[in-house]
Amino acid sequence: MIEPGVPRAALRRLAASRRARGAAPRAPRGIYGQRKGAALVCVLALAGPVGAGPLWETFAARCLTPYEHLALPDTRGLTQAVGRWSDGDAIDLELTPETCTALGVAEGSLGDLLATREHPYEEVAPGIWHSDRWREPRLEVTAGPDRFTARETDLES
Repeated sequence: MIEPGVPRAALRRLAASRRARGAAPRAPRGIYGQRKGAALVCVLALAGPVGAGPLWETFAARCLTPYEHLALPDTRGLTQAVGRWSDGDAIDLELTPETCTALGVAEGSLGDLLATREHPYEEVAPGIWHSDRWREPRLEVTAGPDRFTARETDLES
């Protein structure tokens, strides 16, 4: 990879002087160096947790993230029908004043999925997870075979 703004002739002279001194040629950083590693980390981070399916991604984006930031669930682009919000696929949101539930086919372990979140969660009972001291009132997150639910509790630290 040629660095921007460096003439090719200057790069050839530099390589020739390195060979004359007996130095090993360096591999371009964009191929074998730090940039490739950073790109791999970015790709893995964007891919989401292993085992996370479309239901978790919808739940995290439309329910959990807004609740974590003290906001209302995100229903933009969804249509409302019979008390549920739908994206037109196999995923629906069921909203009450206290909860946001994403309905569909749940994949992955809730503990593993929550471990990838920015803030920590702790398991307070089998299958029930609470936000851990970073948000008050605490959030409660649960999962079933066909749903993920976020609920704001009245618990404080």
